[in-house]
Amino acid sequence: MSSVKANLPTCGGLSIAALSRWQRLSHDEAEARGVVARNFVGPSGVTGVHPALVVSPVAAKISPDWGSTPRPMWVIEGTETVSRRPPGARGPIQVYPAGTVLRVITLVDDATMRLGGHFGCGVVSR
Repeated sequence: MSSVKANLPTCGGLSIAALSRWQRLSHDEAEARGVVARNFVGPSGVTGVHPALVVSPVAAKISPDWGSTPRPMWVIEGTETVSRRPPGARGPIQVYPAGTVLRVITLVDDATMRLGGHFGCGVVSR
């Protein structure tokens, strides 16, 4: 079975595999990017968008019927720069100093056009 694209991104905890050449998607890249933009998540600097079969470690929390079965998803990879936290802000401790560039992956389920997760995949630069 041949693959559509062999150069897929990797990120700890995610299983990302190429679609077979016979698999067809219901949506296109522009629609997947639109989901990310409307939900104010995803990389600020997109470096790649790939259709792939994905098993996400958080899939069952997002949609119980997703489980551990590989699903066709749009994998949107890129970078985010950590911004300075406003004075008096509440929330989790800021792990990285402002200005740190992180590699991130955001998933969009092709069948439902729902977010499938947003993952930090390491530091690009500090």
